[in-house]
Amino acid sequence: MFLSKQNMNNTKLKDLNINYFIATPIDKDLFTLQIATFFNNFKLGFSTTLEETVKKAQINQAETLPDFIDKDDLAVDYIYSPYLNLSGDLFKYWLDEEQNILYGYLFDCTGHDLIAWRQTAKIKTIFNYAFRFYDKKVFKSLTEVMNNINEEILFQMDTDSDTSAYVVAIIFKLDIQNKKLYYIPAGMPNILLKDKLAYREIALCSNLLGFSTDNYQEEVLDVSNVEEIVFCTDGLSDLLTLGNIQNKKDDITAIFIKLKNVFESNTK
Repeated sequence: MFLSKQNMNNTKLKDLNINYFIATPIDKDLFTLQIATFFNNFKLGFSTTLEETVKKAQINQAETLPDFIDKDDLAVDYIYSPYLNLSGDLFKYWLDEEQNILYGYLFDCTGHDLIAWRQTAKIKTIFNYAFRFYDKKVFKSLTEVMNNINEEILFQMDTDSDTSAYVVAIIFKLDIQNKKLYYIPAGMPNILLKDKLAYREIALCSNLLGFSTDNYQEEVLDVSNVEEIVFCTDGLSDLLTLGNIQNKKDDITAIFIKLKNVFESNTK
């Protein structure tokens, strides 16, 4: 803009590296956020830079991650590796020790920037509220949980003009005592199961969240002969296919659920 007012040659734009300030193609929401941040910092005497804003968002996102679980019959850990500074993936799991049931969810939305961070925070709240209603017996099944999540994403993304904010996700309930895995996928490509010999893939087929008003249905797997269950986003799936960490092109996120003493208990 400055160069055009000075009637200077536009080829000099190359020297300014304009993509550092405004990436192309322009994301309207991110650009609006950058402008708002700029003027907010201007009023505060530039006490906070965009870099510092991203850093704070990184810390905030990392603080939402759950603790590892290590019990006599179960262990749960994870991989959380954003492609850039921020991740479009997020997850949560928690153990109902009284019922001996593990609950959780994993989702993936588009992007790796401040817009993705804002979306993951909003979507996480939608998931948490739906599971809270399930815990309070307002929702009677995982199907009701997932359908409510889908409705809320459809409504809230339209309200905030977050166009094409489709979400890939899976919710699950693991009955540890009876070795049953109940789950509902929404665009998630697969589940990985490990038995005595190797990992095997359970291919999944379902619509993304926020895509339509379709009803989601609960599925169940017998995991009595399974040592490990892996839920992962396509960042890990693609990396395993490529077989080279240097080919990382997306957020890599996975939940690893290890069922202990499976074959030992079967022998007994």
